[in-house]
Amino acid sequence: LLQQFATQVTTLATIVNTLQESLIGARRVFEVLDESPEIVSPAQPRPLPKPRGLLTFERVSFSYDTGKPVLSDVSLEVRPGERVALYGTAGAGKTSLLSLVPRFYDVDAGSVRLDGIDVRELGLDALRRHVAMVFQDTFLFSHSIAENIAYGKPDATRDEIVAATRAAHAHEFILRLPHGYDSLVGERGQALSGGERQRISIARA
Repeated sequence: LLQQFATQVTTLATIVNTLQESLIGARRVFEVLDESPEIVSPAQPRPLPKPRGLLTFERVSFSYDTGKPVLSDVSLEVRPGERVALYGTAGAGKTSLLSLVPRFYDVDAGSVRLDGIDVRELGLDALRRHVAMVFQDTFLFSHSIAENIAYGKPDATRDEIVAATRAAHAHEFILRLPHGYDSLVGERGQALSGGERQRISIARA
């Protein structure tokens, strides 16, 4: 009887420990959920019709910490359809500059404009719906290639998906896979090479 009782007490103690750990984790999650976002949509956002893609940085300055500028008086214009490469040493501000376009952060001075409209005057949803990013570390879901490409537009037709892959030069290698567009990519895209994952990510964008 003592052995059985001791076993139950040990089990109960384990449950209590697990519960305490879960409560700590839950508290941290709710602290994040209760945070008020620093970047919000304006009360009366300007409408954003289908943008042409004229992107203008006008004397942009930005810093994460006061007194430590990351960008200082940057001016740049990217015309629709134009490809621009930003290069520089680590910490030069390349990622920071691009993070200002979808308003992950707001400028300290100057303005970022899309088709002549300051991005701070646009609704966040409307703005970010027209911005896609392809990161060096590509993340894919463990679903089919077609589902990964249509992630941002679930109602995309197969023709639209194929058009995106052709633009990303991914159509040929997809057709060589055993199940084509219905091939599973595996967890984080492990069934594909690094270059293939990158092309799927470009097609998704």
